[in-house]
Amino acid sequence: MFGASFGVIFQGLEIFRKSIDIRNRNILNANNPDYVQEDPVIKNLAPYGIALETIERVKGQKEKLKQRFQLHGLKFRHTV
Repeated sequence: MFGASFGVIFQGLEIFRKSIDIRNRNILNANNPDYVQEDPVIKNLAPYGIALETIERVKGQKEKLKQRFQLHGLKFRHTV
């Protein structure tokens, strides 16, 4: 039982390390006009841990906000 806890902790740390690597790549390519930002999608598998479900590519800030709203079941209204 105690060993399983370490497995879940290790799994969580590994997923967040991969997530930080993706964010770091976004920062390094911030000035590259051809680069498309990537967003890691982490899925909760309670009580078994977490998983990196997919890596989404996001074209712009507006699209990123729209995806986050849809993820939470909300409607996105863009006002100028």
